[in-house]
Amino acid sequence: MYPVNEPISPPATTDSTTPAPSGDIGQAIGSVAQQAAQQAGQLVDQVQQQAGNVAQQVQGQARSQLAMQKDNVAGSLGGLAQAARQIGDQMRQSGQAPLANYADNTANQIQQTANYLHSRTVDQLIGDIEDFARRQPAVFIAGGLVLGMLAARFIKSSSQHHS
Repeated sequence: MYPVNEPISPPATTDSTTPAPSGDIGQAIGSVAQQAAQQAGQLVDQVQQQAGNVAQQVQGQARSQLAMQKDNVAGSLGGLAQAARQIGDQMRQSGQAPLANYADNTANQIQQTANYLHSRTVDQLIGDIEDFARRQPAVFIAGGLVLGMLAARFIKSSSQHHS
C-alpha cells in the first residue's frame, strides 16, 4: 500500500533543453502586442473605408431615385399646365374670359414650376430648399406642417378605400 503521511514531491527535471526565463519574453510580448495593435488599426481603417464606400453608393442611388422622381413630377406638372390651358381655351370660347384668364395664369405658373424642376439638379434643388428655409423659417415650417397633414389625409383616405 501507499504511505499516507508522506508528501508528494514534484518530479525531478533532468531535461536540459528547457530555456531559462529571461527578459526576451517581455520584448516578445511587446512585439506581439504591437503587431496586434497595427493589425487592429488596419482592420479599423478597412472597415471605415468600406463603410464610406457603402454610404457613397447609397447616396448615389438615392440621388438617382430623386432625379427620376423630380423628372416624373416635372412631366406631370407639364401635363397639368397643358390641361389648365385647355380649360382656359374652353372657357374663353364659352364667353367666360375672366375665368379663362385665371386658368391661363394658373397654367403659366404650373409650367414655370415644371420648367424650374427640369432645369435644376437634385443638389441644386436641395440647396434652394435649404436657402429658403434659412430665409423664411416660419413659412418653411408651416409648409412642412401643411404637407404633413395633406400626406396624412391622403394615406388615411387611401387605407379606407382598400378596406
